[in-house]
Amino acid sequence: MKLQALKSKGFDEIAALLLSFCFFILFLTGKKGIIADFALIGLIVSGIYAIVNIEIFLVFVTYAAAIKGTYLNVLPQAIDMTLLFFALLVLGLLLHILFNKRKFPSIYLFDAVVLFMAISVIVAFINTSAKSYTYGLEKFLRFFIVVLPFFYIPRMFEDRDLRKLIYFFAIFGAIFSLAIFLYYEDYRAMKEAGAHYLPVAKMAGISLIFNIYLFLNEKGVLKKFFFLMLTLFSLLMLFKANSRGAILFSLFVILIYSWFILKDKKIYFIVLAVTVAVSVLVVFTVSPDSFRRFFLLFGRHKGLSISIRMVLYKIALKLISKYWFTGIGLGGFAKYHYLKYPHNIFLEFFVECGLLGFLSISMFLGFITYNALFLIKKFKLEGEYTPFILAFLFVELYHMTSFSIIHLRWLFIFAGFVFVFYQRAKGRIENGKEKEQLQV
Repeated sequence: MKLQALKSKGFDEIAALLLSFCFFILFLTGKKGIIADFALIGLIVSGIYAIVNIEIFLVFVTYAAAIKGTYLNVLPQAIDMTLLFFALLVLGLLLHILFNKRKFPSIYLFDAVVLFMAISVIVAFINTSAKSYTYGLEKFLRFFIVVLPFFYIPRMFEDRDLRKLIYFFAIFGAIFSLAIFLYYEDYRAMKEAGAHYLPVAKMAGISLIFNIYLFLNEKGVLKKFFFLMLTLFSLLMLFKANSRGAILFSLFVILIYSWFILKDKKIYFIVLAVTVAVSVLVVFTVSPDSFRRFFLLFGRHKGLSISIRMVLYKIALKLISKYWFTGIGLGGFAKYHYLKYPHNIFLEFFVECGLLGFLSISMFLGFITYNALFLIKKFKLEGEYTPFILAFLFVELYHMTSFSIIHLRWLFIFAGFVFVFYQRAKGRIENGKEKEQLQV
Protein backbone atom coordinates (compact mmCIF):
# COMPACT_ATOMS: atom_id res chain seq x y z
CA MET A 1 0.00 0.00 0.00
CA LYS A 2 1.32 3.44 -0.89
CA LEU A 3 1.35 6.23 1.65
CA GLN A 4 -0.02 8.54 -1.02
CA ALA A 5 -3.37 6.70 -0.68
CA LEU A 6 -3.74 8.06 2.85
CA LYS A 7 -3.74 11.65 1.66
CA SER A 8 -6.99 13.61 1.49
CA LYS A 9 -7.15 16.05 -1.36
CA GLY A 10 -7.37 19.66 -0.18
CA PHE A 11 -6.63 18.71 3.45
CA ASP A 12 -3.08 20.10 3.61
CA GLU A 13 -4.01 23.65 4.61
CA ILE A 14 -6.53 22.34 7.17
CA ALA A 15 -3.86 20.10 8.73
CA ALA A 16 -1.45 23.01 8.92
CA LEU A 17 -4.05 25.19 10.61
CA LEU A 18 -5.04 22.38 13.00
CA LEU A 19 -1.44 21.78 14.06
CA SER A 20 -0.85 25.51 14.52
CA PHE A 21 -4.11 25.86 16.46
CA CYS A 22 -3.11 23.01 18.82
CA PHE A 23 0.15 24.74 19.66
CA PHE A 24 -1.74 28.00 20.11
CA ILE A 25 -4.25 26.40 22.54
CA LEU A 26 -1.42 24.86 24.56
CA PHE A 27 0.18 28.29 24.71
CA LEU A 28 -3.01 30.01 25.88
CA THR A 29 -3.85 27.39 28.52
CA GLY A 30 -0.35 27.12 29.89
CA LYS A 31 -0.27 23.39 29.03
CA LYS A 32 -2.87 22.66 31.75
CA GLY A 33 -6.45 21.49 31.91
CA ILE A 34 -8.82 19.50 29.73
CA ILE A 35 -8.56 21.95 26.82
CA ALA A 36 -4.82 21.37 26.74
CA ASP A 37 -5.46 17.60 26.71
CA PHE A 38 -7.64 17.95 23.63
CA ALA A 39 -4.91 20.07 22.06
CA LEU A 40 -2.41 17.28 22.69
CA ILE A 41 -4.76 14.79 21.01
CA GLY A 42 -4.90 17.14 18.04
CA LEU A 43 -1.11 17.27 17.98
CA ILE A 44 -0.88 13.48 17.90
CA VAL A 45 -3.45 13.18 15.11
CA SER A 46 -1.75 15.91 13.12
CA GLY A 47 1.62 14.28 13.81
CA ILE A 48 0.42 11.06 12.18
CA TYR A 49 -0.76 13.08 9.21
CA ALA A 50 2.60 14.83 9.16
CA ILE A 51 4.49 11.54 8.74
CA VAL A 52 2.44 10.97 5.60
CA ASN A 53 2.92 14.59 4.52
CA ILE A 54 6.56 14.96 5.46
CA GLU A 55 6.69 18.62 4.44
CA ILE A 56 5.22 19.54 7.85
CA PHE A 57 8.17 18.06 9.75
CA LEU A 58 10.64 19.74 7.42
CA VAL A 59 9.10 23.09 8.35
CA PHE A 60 8.93 22.15 12.03
CA VAL A 61 12.63 21.27 12.14
CA THR A 62 13.38 24.61 10.50
CA TYR A 63 11.29 26.56 13.02
CA ALA A 64 12.13 24.42 16.08
CA ALA A 65 15.05 26.63 17.13
CA ALA A 66 12.69 29.60 17.27
CA ILE A 67 9.94 27.97 19.34
CA LYS A 68 11.84 25.54 21.60
CA GLY A 69 13.06 28.32 23.92
CA THR A 70 9.64 29.95 24.18
CA TYR A 71 6.40 29.24 25.99
CA LEU A 72 5.22 27.34 22.91
CA ASN A 73 7.52 24.40 23.67
CA VAL A 74 5.24 21.66 25.04
CA LEU A 75 8.06 19.16 25.53
CA PRO A 76 10.03 18.41 28.73
CA GLN A 77 13.31 20.33 28.98
CA ALA A 78 15.28 17.10 28.66
CA ILE A 79 13.95 16.60 25.10
CA ASP A 80 15.47 18.78 22.39
CA MET A 81 12.63 19.79 20.06
CA THR A 82 14.98 20.20 17.11
CA LEU A 83 16.41 16.69 17.44
CA LEU A 84 12.94 15.18 18.02
CA PHE A 85 11.45 16.71 14.89
CA PHE A 86 14.60 15.86 12.96
CA ALA A 87 14.24 12.19 13.99
CA LEU A 88 10.59 12.25 12.89
CA LEU A 89 11.61 13.89 9.64
CA VAL A 90 14.16 11.15 8.94
CA LEU A 91 11.58 8.48 9.86
CA GLY A 92 9.04 10.01 7.52
CA LEU A 93 11.55 10.27 4.68
CA LEU A 94 12.51 6.60 5.12
CA LEU A 95 8.83 5.62 4.93
CA HIS A 96 8.45 7.69 1.79
CA ILE A 97 11.51 6.05 0.26
CA LEU A 98 10.15 2.58 1.08
CA PHE A 99 6.52 3.10 0.03
CA ASN A 100 6.46 6.04 -2.35
CA LYS A 101 9.73 5.37 -4.14
CA ARG A 102 11.07 8.80 -3.20
CA LYS A 103 14.67 8.80 -4.40
CA PHE A 104 17.85 9.48 -2.49
CA PRO A 105 19.43 12.75 -3.60
CA SER A 106 21.72 12.67 -6.61
CA ILE A 107 25.39 13.52 -6.12
CA TYR A 108 26.85 16.41 -8.11
CA LEU A 109 30.35 17.79 -8.61
CA PHE A 110 29.56 20.65 -6.24
CA ASP A 111 29.20 18.14 -3.39
CA ALA A 112 32.99 18.04 -3.39
CA VAL A 113 32.85 21.56 -1.95
CA VAL A 114 30.53 20.34 0.81
CA LEU A 115 32.97 17.48 1.49
CA PHE A 116 35.79 20.03 1.55
CA MET A 117 33.83 22.01 4.16
CA ALA A 118 33.19 18.88 6.23
CA ILE A 119 36.90 18.05 6.17
CA SER A 120 37.76 21.57 7.34
CA VAL A 121 35.41 21.17 10.32
CA ILE A 122 36.90 17.75 11.15
CA VAL A 123 40.44 19.15 11.01
CA ALA A 124 39.37 22.09 13.20
CA PHE A 125 37.89 19.69 15.75
CA ILE A 126 41.10 17.65 15.84
CA ASN A 127 42.89 20.96 16.46
CA THR A 128 40.56 21.79 19.38
CA SER A 129 42.30 22.42 22.70
CA ALA A 130 41.23 20.75 25.95
CA LYS A 131 39.77 24.02 27.29
CA SER A 132 37.22 24.30 24.49
CA TYR A 133 36.74 20.59 23.78
CA THR A 134 33.18 20.36 25.21
CA TYR A 135 31.86 23.27 23.17
CA GLY A 136 33.89 22.12 20.16
CA LEU A 137 32.30 18.66 20.42
CA GLU A 138 28.82 20.23 20.53
CA LYS A 139 29.56 22.26 17.41
CA PHE A 140 31.07 19.22 15.68
CA LEU A 141 28.05 16.98 16.37
CA ARG A 142 25.46 19.63 15.53
CA PHE A 143 27.22 20.49 12.29
CA PHE A 144 27.21 16.89 11.06
CA ILE A 145 23.83 15.82 12.51
CA VAL A 146 21.53 18.83 12.12
CA VAL A 147 23.34 21.07 9.61
CA LEU A 148 24.87 19.15 6.70
CA PRO A 149 21.84 16.86 6.11
CA PHE A 150 19.69 19.89 5.37
CA PHE A 151 21.65 20.61 2.24
CA TYR A 152 20.59 17.20 0.88
CA ILE A 153 17.04 16.84 2.22
CA PRO A 154 15.53 19.43 -0.18
CA ARG A 155 16.72 17.29 -3.11
CA MET A 156 14.20 14.63 -2.08
CA PHE A 157 11.29 16.99 -2.75
CA GLU A 158 9.78 17.40 -6.18
CA ASP A 159 8.31 20.57 -7.65
CA ARG A 160 4.85 19.18 -6.82
CA ASP A 161 5.77 19.37 -3.10
CA LEU A 162 6.56 23.07 -3.21
CA ARG A 163 2.99 24.32 -2.87
CA LYS A 164 2.51 22.55 0.47
CA LEU A 165 5.89 23.71 1.71
CA ILE A 166 5.03 27.30 0.85
CA TYR A 167 1.76 27.05 2.79
CA PHE A 168 3.44 25.43 5.78
CA PHE A 169 6.32 27.93 6.00
CA ALA A 170 3.79 30.76 5.78
CA ILE A 171 1.06 29.48 8.12
CA PHE A 172 3.17 27.93 10.88
CA GLY A 173 5.58 30.84 11.02
CA ALA A 174 2.78 33.40 11.25
CA ILE A 175 0.80 31.51 13.92
CA PHE A 176 3.90 30.94 16.03
CA SER A 177 4.87 34.58 15.58
CA LEU A 178 1.48 35.78 16.78
CA ALA A 179 1.56 33.50 19.84
CA ILE A 180 5.04 34.69 20.84
CA PHE A 181 4.12 38.31 20.13
CA LEU A 182 1.10 38.16 22.44
CA TYR A 183 2.92 36.52 25.33
CA TYR A 184 6.24 38.34 25.67
CA GLU A 185 6.30 42.00 26.56
CA ASP A 186 9.41 42.67 24.47
CA TYR A 187 12.57 40.97 23.24
CA ARG A 188 14.22 41.45 26.65
CA ALA A 189 11.47 39.40 28.28
CA MET A 190 12.09 36.68 25.70
CA LYS A 191 15.80 36.60 26.52
CA GLU A 192 15.13 36.49 30.26
CA ALA A 193 12.72 33.57 29.76
CA GLY A 194 15.45 31.58 28.03
CA ALA A 195 14.39 32.37 24.48
CA HIS A 196 16.90 33.82 22.05
CA TYR A 197 15.14 36.53 20.09
CA LEU A 198 17.33 36.08 16.98
CA PRO A 199 15.83 32.73 15.83
CA VAL A 200 12.34 34.11 16.50
CA ALA A 201 13.15 37.15 14.36
CA LYS A 202 14.47 34.87 11.61
CA MET A 203 11.30 32.77 11.73
CA ALA A 204 9.19 35.92 11.45
CA GLY A 205 11.27 37.14 8.49
CA ILE A 206 10.95 33.83 6.62
CA SER A 207 7.22 33.66 7.34
CA LEU A 208 6.85 37.24 6.13
CA ILE A 209 8.48 36.41 2.78
CA PHE A 210 6.28 33.34 2.19
CA ASN A 211 3.07 35.12 3.22
CA ILE A 212 3.76 38.10 0.97
CA TYR A 213 4.34 35.70 -1.91
CA LEU A 214 0.99 33.98 -1.22
CA PHE A 215 -0.81 37.30 -0.77
CA LEU A 216 0.42 38.46 -4.17
CA ASN A 217 -0.18 35.20 -6.02
CA GLU A 218 -3.26 33.54 -4.50
CA LYS A 219 -6.55 34.07 -6.30
CA GLY A 220 -9.69 35.14 -4.51
CA VAL A 221 -10.34 38.01 -2.12
CA LEU A 222 -10.75 35.80 0.97
CA LYS A 223 -7.44 34.00 0.39
CA LYS A 224 -5.64 37.27 -0.18
CA PHE A 225 -7.14 38.72 3.00
CA PHE A 226 -6.16 35.60 4.96
CA PHE A 227 -2.52 35.78 3.89
CA LEU A 228 -2.49 39.53 4.41
CA MET A 229 -3.45 38.89 8.05
CA LEU A 230 -0.68 36.32 8.35
CA THR A 231 1.69 38.88 6.85
CA LEU A 232 0.63 41.28 9.60
CA PHE A 233 1.26 38.63 12.30
CA SER A 234 4.77 38.02 10.93
CA LEU A 235 5.50 41.74 10.78
CA LEU A 236 4.34 42.28 14.36
CA MET A 237 6.81 39.69 15.66
CA LEU A 238 9.58 40.85 13.31
CA PHE A 239 9.42 44.37 14.73
CA LYS A 240 8.87 43.30 18.33
CA ALA A 241 11.82 40.89 18.22
CA ASN A 242 13.84 44.05 17.62
CA SER A 243 16.56 42.39 15.58
CA ARG A 244 17.93 45.11 13.34
CA GLY A 245 19.46 42.59 10.94
CA ALA A 246 16.20 40.68 10.54
CA ILE A 247 14.24 43.87 9.86
CA LEU A 248 16.72 45.34 7.39
CA PHE A 249 17.49 42.14 5.47
CA SER A 250 13.88 40.93 5.20
CA LEU A 251 12.75 44.31 3.93
CA PHE A 252 15.74 44.36 1.56
CA VAL A 253 14.80 41.09 -0.14
CA ILE A 254 11.16 42.23 -0.34
CA LEU A 255 12.39 45.35 -2.16
CA ILE A 256 14.23 43.05 -4.58
CA TYR A 257 10.96 41.18 -5.08
CA SER A 258 9.03 44.40 -5.65
CA TRP A 259 11.58 45.54 -8.25
CA PHE A 260 10.58 42.65 -10.51
CA ILE A 261 6.80 42.59 -10.07
CA LEU A 262 5.77 46.06 -8.83
CA LYS A 263 4.70 47.18 -12.29
CA ASP A 264 2.03 44.46 -12.41
CA LYS A 265 0.81 44.55 -8.79
CA LYS A 266 1.02 48.17 -7.64
CA ILE A 267 -2.25 48.09 -5.71
CA TYR A 268 -1.12 45.07 -3.72
CA PHE A 269 2.11 46.76 -2.69
CA ILE A 270 0.12 49.76 -1.51
CA VAL A 271 -1.90 47.38 0.67
CA LEU A 272 1.34 45.83 1.96
CA ALA A 273 2.75 49.28 2.73
CA VAL A 274 -0.37 50.07 4.78
CA THR A 275 0.03 46.70 6.57
CA VAL A 276 3.63 47.57 7.47
CA ALA A 277 2.48 50.96 8.80
CA VAL A 278 -0.24 49.32 10.91
CA SER A 279 2.20 46.77 12.34
CA VAL A 280 4.65 49.53 13.27
CA LEU A 281 1.86 51.47 14.98
CA VAL A 282 0.67 48.39 16.92
CA VAL A 283 4.17 47.45 18.06
CA PHE A 284 4.93 51.04 19.05
CA THR A 285 1.70 51.18 21.06
CA VAL A 286 2.33 47.87 22.83
CA SER A 287 6.07 48.32 23.32
CA PRO A 288 7.25 51.92 22.74
CA ASP A 289 10.92 51.06 23.31
CA SER A 290 11.00 48.51 20.50
CA PHE A 291 12.25 50.92 17.84
CA ARG A 292 14.72 52.82 20.01
CA ARG A 293 17.36 50.15 19.48
CA PHE A 294 16.71 50.07 15.72
CA PHE A 295 17.13 53.84 15.29
CA LEU A 296 20.49 53.71 17.07
CA LEU A 297 21.81 52.45 13.72
CA PHE A 298 21.43 55.97 12.35
CA GLY A 299 22.89 57.74 15.35
CA ARG A 300 26.46 58.53 16.36
CA HIS A 301 26.48 55.85 19.04
CA LYS A 302 25.21 52.58 17.56
CA GLY A 303 24.37 50.90 20.84
CA LEU A 304 25.93 48.14 22.91
CA SER A 305 25.15 45.39 20.40
CA ILE A 306 27.11 47.05 17.59
CA SER A 307 29.96 47.93 19.95
CA ILE A 308 30.26 44.31 21.09
CA ARG A 309 30.28 43.12 17.48
CA MET A 310 33.12 45.50 16.69
CA VAL A 311 35.06 44.00 19.62
CA LEU A 312 34.28 40.48 18.35
CA TYR A 313 35.47 41.34 14.85
CA LYS A 314 38.72 42.83 16.19
CA ILE A 315 39.41 39.74 18.32
CA ALA A 316 38.65 37.47 15.36
CA LEU A 317 40.89 39.40 12.97
CA LYS A 318 43.75 39.42 15.49
CA LEU A 319 43.44 35.65 15.95
CA ILE A 320 43.27 35.12 12.17
CA SER A 321 46.50 37.10 11.73
CA LYS A 322 48.24 34.69 14.15
CA TYR A 323 46.60 31.40 13.20
CA TRP A 324 45.51 32.08 9.62
CA PHE A 325 46.46 28.65 8.30
CA THR A 326 45.47 26.20 11.06
CA GLY A 327 42.84 28.21 12.95
CA ILE A 328 42.39 28.01 16.73
CA GLY A 329 40.22 24.88 16.72
CA LEU A 330 36.46 24.31 16.68
CA GLY A 331 34.82 26.21 19.54
CA GLY A 332 38.11 27.91 20.38
CA PHE A 333 36.69 31.43 20.11
CA ALA A 334 34.76 30.76 23.35
CA LYS A 335 38.08 31.14 25.22
CA TYR A 336 38.36 34.77 24.10
CA HIS A 337 34.80 36.11 24.52
CA TYR A 338 31.71 35.12 26.46
CA LEU A 339 29.53 35.26 23.33
CA LYS A 340 31.53 32.23 22.04
CA TYR A 341 31.54 33.13 18.32
CA PRO A 342 32.30 36.29 16.28
CA HIS A 343 28.77 36.80 14.87
CA ASN A 344 29.93 36.47 11.27
CA ILE A 345 29.98 33.12 9.55
CA PHE A 346 33.07 33.88 7.40
CA LEU A 347 35.06 35.10 10.40
CA GLU A 348 33.98 32.10 12.48
CA PHE A 349 35.11 29.58 9.87
CA PHE A 350 38.36 31.47 9.31
CA VAL A 351 39.27 31.93 12.98
CA GLU A 352 38.36 28.37 14.05
CA CYS A 353 38.89 26.29 10.90
CA GLY A 354 41.71 28.30 9.36
CA LEU A 355 42.26 29.01 5.68
CA LEU A 356 40.73 25.66 4.69
CA GLY A 357 37.47 26.50 6.44
CA PHE A 358 37.34 30.05 5.08
CA LEU A 359 37.82 28.84 1.51
CA SER A 360 35.19 26.11 1.92
CA ILE A 361 32.43 28.39 3.25
CA SER A 362 33.34 31.07 0.68
CA MET A 363 33.11 28.62 -2.23
CA PHE A 364 29.89 27.14 -0.87
CA LEU A 365 28.04 30.42 -0.36
CA GLY A 366 29.58 31.97 -3.48
CA PHE A 367 28.27 29.23 -5.75
CA ILE A 368 24.82 29.04 -4.08
CA THR A 369 24.49 32.83 -4.39
CA TYR A 370 25.38 32.51 -8.07
CA ASN A 371 22.63 29.86 -8.36
CA ALA A 372 20.14 32.24 -6.74
CA LEU A 373 21.08 35.11 -9.08
CA PHE A 374 20.84 32.77 -12.09
CA LEU A 375 17.32 31.73 -11.04
CA ILE A 376 16.26 35.34 -10.45
CA LYS A 377 17.50 36.30 -13.91
CA LYS A 378 15.79 33.32 -15.56
CA PHE A 379 12.42 33.33 -13.75
CA LYS A 380 12.17 37.06 -12.86
CA LEU A 381 10.95 36.03 -9.38
CA GLU A 382 7.81 34.49 -10.80
CA GLY A 383 6.64 31.00 -9.86
CA GLU A 384 6.93 28.77 -6.82
CA TYR A 385 10.75 28.98 -6.60
CA THR A 386 10.45 32.64 -5.58
CA PRO A 387 9.92 32.52 -1.77
CA PHE A 388 12.67 29.90 -1.33
CA ILE A 389 15.17 32.03 -3.25
CA LEU A 390 14.23 35.15 -1.27
CA ALA A 391 14.37 33.23 2.02
CA PHE A 392 17.88 32.02 1.17
CA LEU A 393 19.07 35.58 0.46
CA PHE A 394 17.49 36.79 3.71
CA VAL A 395 19.07 34.06 5.85
CA GLU A 396 22.44 34.39 4.11
CA LEU A 397 22.59 38.12 4.80
CA TYR A 398 21.43 37.58 8.37
CA HIS A 399 24.29 35.13 8.98
CA MET A 400 26.72 37.91 8.14
CA THR A 401 25.82 39.63 11.42
CA SER A 402 24.50 36.86 13.68
CA PHE A 403 24.44 33.10 14.35
CA SER A 404 27.10 30.42 14.56
CA ILE A 405 28.13 27.23 12.78
CA ILE A 406 25.65 25.23 14.90
CA HIS A 407 22.77 27.41 13.63
CA LEU A 408 23.53 26.86 9.95
CA ARG A 409 20.66 24.49 9.17
CA TRP A 410 18.42 27.52 8.42
CA LEU A 411 20.94 28.56 5.78
CA PHE A 412 21.64 25.06 4.49
CA ILE A 413 18.01 24.09 3.98
CA PHE A 414 17.30 27.07 1.71
CA ALA A 415 20.72 26.67 0.07
CA GLY A 416 19.66 23.09 -0.70
CA PHE A 417 16.45 24.30 -2.33
CA VAL A 418 18.26 26.93 -4.39
CA PHE A 419 20.85 24.37 -5.52
CA VAL A 420 18.27 21.80 -6.60
CA PHE A 421 16.20 24.48 -8.38
CA TYR A 422 19.34 25.54 -10.25
CA GLN A 423 20.12 21.95 -11.26
CA ARG A 424 16.56 21.41 -12.49
CA ALA A 425 16.51 24.67 -14.42
CA LYS A 426 19.90 23.89 -15.94
CA GLY A 427 18.70 20.41 -16.90
CA ARG A 428 15.59 21.79 -18.59
CA ILE A 429 17.67 24.29 -20.54
CA GLU A 430 20.03 21.53 -21.73
CA ASN A 431 17.08 19.27 -22.62
CA GLY A 432 15.51 22.15 -24.52
CA LYS A 433 18.70 22.66 -26.53
CA GLU A 434 18.86 18.94 -27.30
CA LYS A 435 15.28 19.01 -28.59
CA GLU A 436 16.08 22.04 -30.76
CA GLN A 437 19.09 20.25 -32.22
CA LEU A 438 16.99 17.15 -32.94
CA GLN A 439 14.36 19.28 -34.65
CA VAL A 440 17.01 20.95 -36.80
